[in-house]
Amino acid sequence: MNAVEQLEAIQQQRIDWKALVTTLAFAFGYLALSALCLVRWHGGDHWLGLDFFSGSYLLFKSLGSVQSLYSGRQVFHSETLRKEWWGATSNANIVRLTQLLMMADLIIFLDYSHWRTLHSLARPMIQAAGLAIYVLAKLWQMWTDVRLAGYFSHAGSRPHEFVKDGPFRFVRHPRYASLIAGKIGCALIFASAWGWFMALAWIILYKRKVVCEEEHMRQLLGASYCDYSQKTARLLPGVY
Repeated sequence: MNAVEQLEAIQQQRIDWKALVTTLAFAFGYLALSALCLVRWHGGDHWLGLDFFSGSYLLFKSLGSVQSLYSGRQVFHSETLRKEWWGATSNANIVRLTQLLMMADLIIFLDYSHWRTLHSLARPMIQAAGLAIYVLAKLWQMWTDVRLAGYFSHAGSRPHEFVKDGPFRFVRHPRYASLIAGKIGCALIFASAWGWFMALAWIILYKRKVVCEEEHMRQLLGASYCDYSQKTARLLPGVY
């Protein structure tokens, strides 16, 4: 390796601190906004919206964010890997659309604390079922992130391979499957009409992301990915 190649290798190992700080600020700023939306700033009971179910939701969402950022820390060494991790390579507008939907999700917390559009469904059994779905979805997402992180940390040495073990044995897009399940769990937890509307909006977005990413993978990997696609469901084993 000559001096120029050594310099390029060193530069590739440097962390993009701007991207890292921006990502951390957005992730934890979003969590803070979510909590603030649950507070009743006017009226006597300021903390009515911060109950066991909403608090548990924020706790597990925080844990999932920390784990996802930690698992994907390697991508902050490379803009190319970062785009792949975020799914921006197959669709450049995906990150922006995801951020817009995340902002729209904040209305769910306002609804739960202030408007209660589906108050009749805010029953402990239903909310507990929603929380269970959300926790299981988060655990599945964490497992997926670990497998993806292992792939991305060696992506340069195996550009023509793809992840097909761990949760990828069961579905081609386990992360999106977990995110969809999590949105359904969220709608149940917060008993929100807006929550169900947003769950539908997220499903449409994720379905679009699935189509774009699969086309990207077919172009990148060819017959091997096509063969994997024929043997493995997209999001729900035996159904879709």
